[in-house]
Amino acid sequence: MNTKHTPGPWIAKEQYRDSVTNDVSHFVMWQDRSKPGVMLRRLDDKKGAFSAADAKLIATAPDLLNALRIMVDATNVETIDPLVMFVSIEKARAAIAKATT
Repeated sequence: MNTKHTPGPWIAKEQYRDSVTNDVSHFVMWQDRSKPGVMLRRLDDKKGAFSAADAKLIATAPDLLNALRIMVDATNVETIDPLVMFVSIEKARAAIAKATT
């Protein structure tokens, strides 16, 4: 299955803390594999940052997509392989934990 999105892993990082309001902003970063060497790219909203919860959820998108693909593939057969289903559920649980903790 071909994808047009940037493959993971994506990471949510704290960007800065406002000294007046004490608000913390976050961004999402990933390795750009289209260029040689270690090039990091980042994604943030038009103002330069996301909330921690939004950044974590965005960063988890590739993991969630992978877990869902495994689940769908496991159910598109005559006999569901319990091990494949177990692995996909564990991947989904890990992605949910990454997005919510």
